[in-house]
Amino acid sequence: MNRWRIAAAAAGLLAALVAVPVQGAEWCLRDPELNVPISPHTSITVFVTEGVMGSQHQAALTLAKTRYTTRTVNETSVLVTIYDYIPTDSQGTFATEMIVSSQPVGSGVVYGTAYGMSGSTMSLSFWINAEKIKG
Repeated sequence: MNRWRIAAAAAGLLAALVAVPVQGAEWCLRDPELNVPISPHTSITVFVTEGVMGSQHQAALTLAKTRYTTRTVNETSVLVTIYDYIPTDSQGTFATEMIVSSQPVGSGVVYGTAYGMSGSTMSLSFWINAEKIKG
């Protein structure tokens, strides 16, 4: 019985020593606007909320590259694909996220979300009904 108490105490001490707090375990975000033409006379504005896990990667976030493609299927249906690349920094790879929405900071209509790792391009696609945009 005494041996189990000593073993339990040793395991608890080891766990306390190994459990090191993770620095910067919060998302650091930026939220650029992206104007996407969906027809010759119509465009939509989306907000691409980009995030990196940890404020220590904020400099890499400022180097992010966002692009888009559109494909018109018919008069009313347009497929929009958003691509987002956040480079790896000198500290190595880290978690990234992208939220595409109609309003800033992932609010309004959320068209999609993607998660990835730095150094890899995230992408997401969504359909827009061009007829409804025209009013």
